[in-house]
Amino acid sequence: MNKLLAVLFLMIPLTISCTTGSSVSPNVSGAFPQSSPSSTPSDSNTLGNLKLGTLPDTSLSDDEQRLAGLIARKVKAEFPLKVGVLLYKSTSNVQDKNRKDNYTKYIDKLKSNSNIGSVQEISTSLIGSDSSIEDLRKLAARFQVSTLLIVNDNYLSARENKDNIITPIDIVSGLRDWESTANIEVFALDILNGVFVSTISSKITKSDKYSKSSVNENSENALTIKTMNDAWNDINLKTEQKIAEFKQQSGT
Repeated sequence: MNKLLAVLFLMIPLTISCTTGSSVSPNVSGAFPQSSPSSTPSDSNTLGNLKLGTLPDTSLSDDEQRLAGLIARKVKAEFPLKVGVLLYKSTSNVQDKNRKDNYTKYIDKLKSNSNIGSVQEISTSLIGSDSSIEDLRKLAARFQVSTLLIVNDNYLSARENKDNIITPIDIVSGLRDWESTANIEVFALDILNGVFVSTISSKITKSDKYSKSSVNENSENALTIKTMNDAWNDINLKTEQKIAEFKQQSGT
């Protein structure tokens, strides 16, 4: 009888273990056993596909990736250049004739440059007031030019400089100090790569003595015209120098 009870007692833990099935029993310390970390073959594959010294930057947006591409691009121009020229603003606060005369001289100077093969003047009538850089780039491509020179000019007509000291002679003669400013910028856009390869600017301020009546009679007096002419002469010289430097940097 005692032997039978002993056998039944030994069978009880075995029965409990079989009936509980998927239940997890506590370990000796009372905590549940930790599962071993599973292997991740995809991680090893990703690391294996990486180029030496590079890591993927998933934080960059699509626009940021395009910007990164623009920064990394290397521009190598082919000489002689095929140049398009666009006078960005169709109107100005100075007489159109004086402005267009200077612009025509600028075009002629480009055509005489031995580093330029052809010059295409692009009319502003082909662009809208809200045209983007990409719009200008596509337009220039239709003219089959490699570089677009975007010219932006503005002028400040003669105005009295009231900060200057008025001398007794000025009081008697009625003369006052007048100033005029001309500012011209030229942006060189590489059409194929879509990047600006150069920026040239010329800002000229000149002063002279005039009577107020003479200035009022002629809204565009000799001082304004002289300042504008000097600015265009300066931008002509700087453009020629920049093209020579660009050719030297390109190694052609």
